[in-house]
Amino acid sequence: MVIVVIISLHLLAIMGIALFYEWPSWIPMFLGFAMVMIWFVNLGQFGSANFRVVFTTLFMDAAVIIYSIFEQNMILVLIPLTAVTVTMALYAYTPIIIMSLITIVVTFVIHAFILQTIDFSNPAELFHTQISTINALIICGIVYLWVRLRKMYERYMRQFIQEMERAEKGKDDFLANVSHEIRTPVNTISGLVDSIMQEDNPEKMKEELAKISQAGRSLMFVVTDILDFSELQQGEIYLAEETYNISSTINDLVNMSAGQQNNKKVELIVNYAADLPRGLIGDEKRLRRAIINIVNNAFKFTEEGCVIIDIFWREEAYGINLLISIRDTGIGMKTEELENLFNTYNQADAGRSRNVGGIGLGLAISRAIIQKMGGTISVYSNYEKGTEIRLVVPQKVVDSRPIITIRNAEMVHVGIYFNMEHYEGETRDAYLESILNMKDQLNVKCQFCRNLAELKRRQSENQFTHLFISSVEYREDTEYFDMLSKKMKVIVVLDGEYSREISNQNIYQIYKPFQLMPIAQAINNELENDALTNATKQIVKYICPDVKVLVVDDNELNIQVIMEILKRYQIRVEYALSGTEALKAITSRDFDFVFMDHMMPEMDGVETLHRLRELPGRYYKSVPVVALTANAVAGAREMLLREGFDDFLEKPVEISVLNRLLLRILNPNKIVEVGEEAAVVEKKPKVTPQPVAEETESTGTYSLKNLDREKGYVYCGGEDAFEDILQIYANKGAKNYQPLQDLYEKKDWANYIIAIHGVKSSMKAIGANELSEQARLLEMAGKEDNINYIIENHAKVYRMFYDLIHDLMHHYGIEDPEEKPQQEVAVNLPELSDAQMAILKKNLEDATFELNGDKMLEVIKPARGMAYHGKSLDPVIRQMEQKIKMSDLMSAYDLFSNS
Repeated sequence: MVIVVIISLHLLAIMGIALFYEWPSWIPMFLGFAMVMIWFVNLGQFGSANFRVVFTTLFMDAAVIIYSIFEQNMILVLIPLTAVTVTMALYAYTPIIIMSLITIVVTFVIHAFILQTIDFSNPAELFHTQISTINALIICGIVYLWVRLRKMYERYMRQFIQEMERAEKGKDDFLANVSHEIRTPVNTISGLVDSIMQEDNPEKMKEELAKISQAGRSLMFVVTDILDFSELQQGEIYLAEETYNISSTINDLVNMSAGQQNNKKVELIVNYAADLPRGLIGDEKRLRRAIINIVNNAFKFTEEGCVIIDIFWREEAYGINLLISIRDTGIGMKTEELENLFNTYNQADAGRSRNVGGIGLGLAISRAIIQKMGGTISVYSNYEKGTEIRLVVPQKVVDSRPIITIRNAEMVHVGIYFNMEHYEGETRDAYLESILNMKDQLNVKCQFCRNLAELKRRQSENQFTHLFISSVEYREDTEYFDMLSKKMKVIVVLDGEYSREISNQNIYQIYKPFQLMPIAQAINNELENDALTNATKQIVKYICPDVKVLVVDDNELNIQVIMEILKRYQIRVEYALSGTEALKAITSRDFDFVFMDHMMPEMDGVETLHRLRELPGRYYKSVPVVALTANAVAGAREMLLREGFDDFLEKPVEISVLNRLLLRILNPNKIVEVGEEAAVVEKKPKVTPQPVAEETESTGTYSLKNLDREKGYVYCGGEDAFEDILQIYANKGAKNYQPLQDLYEKKDWANYIIAIHGVKSSMKAIGANELSEQARLLEMAGKEDNINYIIENHAKVYRMFYDLIHDLMHHYGIEDPEEKPQQEVAVNLPELSDAQMAILKKNLEDATFELNGDKMLEVIKPARGMAYHGKSLDPVIRQMEQKIKMSDLMSAYDLFSNS
């Protein structure tokens, strides 16, 4: 309409000129009619937009031509004609520019040949006319070019907007998927935890804990995908160069893949070379992520049949190429789907109502990782028949020993009995191919039987040493296989995830997939009877009994987790709850390395590290400090390494990653393979926690005797963890209960409710059921604004809490600041002479500087039940035992030497 207004002004101007020069009367009438028609058509929105543009242009060009007929000067005609052309170009419609060009040509012909207003004999006039006409034509050309560019820009903007809309929709789906994928494992975890709390069957608890572990891994997959996608978007995918054992990678890959079946009728078949080089160099964690992403995708779109993982290798000048194939019998993909397969947010079924899992990032991340490693990834798919994705990944080799070695292979005769008639089509073919490959790889005498009659015949002719069967075959003739288990090792491959159908303790059990690693473990006598143990145990390949580490973290539960993990390596652990405590510990005794949390209040891990490095002395500048952090966002590792950390470990800690880290940072002389454990222990006994004397007497209204230990073991994850957590409460002493009392005295009821909620939860976790229930009632009263109930009952609950903590301190021999040990007088206790005490101290000093905790305990053992200068030594000895248990040998020595 703005253009229509401008055109109307043009028409009014021409109408004014016509009236001023008294042109024929029909001209103003025509111009008025043209203006009315233009407004009528545009206001009425008659026809299409292009029709209205052409209609308006025709009337305007007609008006210009009429004007040119009565205006004798061609140059004066070109000026309004050019102005009209520019005005009409605002419509951005190419045909009207052509119409304007035609109008210019018609006007020139009228003046040159009909009106003959152009004097061709006058060079000056001809020159000016030609220049004006050419300028008008150039302006038309420029306007035409501008219209074309504008059209191109509009098309580009429309495409861009459509892409943005698709991306926005993709992000909506992505967020919906993320929500679903996070909520599902969280729901599993919370539901199973509630179930465990009500469960009394230890075996059932073990199974549900395994499911919780799997749900936790699924949750970590989602978080890791999001972090990896962030790095992918920023182009900041950094690869680690570290040594790793490919057998651990395959073990993790099999366990993670098996958890993706989700009760589908899909067989997982794993096939790999037994002679894969054991030690490789590369980013194992990212390689494993890339493979598992592809495997997960295969399971999502396969409802029946099988998913097959093949891992082989080819020697190259730089090391090897890992040749990995993931095949499935799923829905396959069309050509257009293949083209978009590795796009972010892409899934074959991306709607919110889709029936598959995942957040749509896995394949894009996998491709980026493999390409970053210098490898290739290719896809082959047959619609409605299946898909195969092949990876070629270059890796360097540091240990060429094969991952699987059979001991005494010449004495082994393996029988395998699987009835292939239970499977169909490609699944049967894949199983046969896999089993034949296993026979070739093991290099032992091995026979495959297709039915029970063949098995019995072969067994009667030539005795097997090991027999592998599935649970279906076991049920076929249970008595026969139970009889065989007395003569040989019979291993049943279970179909059900946690089957209890086999009660014979002589039968060994493993879970599908049937693959080389458990076969080799069975032949080498490394297999447990219990299938769940074989499936869930995390392998620690070496121990470090002479290693001492400091763990620094402001969260005591995080410390407890890493301490439990390090116990598997027989590493002696001390801990600090702040950077200040860490510096104090490091300056008072030596450690082989330090685990330092990054995010801590007051003094974070980076500042603590910098202060440590500034201390005078070679040790403080060289002791390895490893960042232990949950901050795994893009660039976090590089940032922490730049700040001076020697290495980086993410929470939650993976055993395979920790294995490699310890190999990197520890002195090789302090690392002992598991097979050499007995010799090491004999050479230098490790420090073992000593049981606290049972004769300690409980005091107060609520004590250790009131704890439900069985529930405490369940909640805390075992007896050792239960004892360790009790000890944490004992070590904190008054810090447990004093804040609660302070809030009560201040009448800060909002924070009091939060504090008493913590008491309720923490006390239930250690089996203090009555105290937890009383705390719950106080919490409910606070939420209901029933302050009178809190005032009436706080003292009773507080006293129970106070007495329990003091009983724990007494039980663990921790000094109570509120007690006065100097007033403790020994009654009827034998007295230790000064000479005897001197000998004890000398022997204790020798044992201390040998770093032999067991020997220290033996030295002070004779002092039990004795007094020195009228004071009982038992309280000091109890404190010493506690410090020795925590590997704080120097402090234990100081306690005794100052007594």
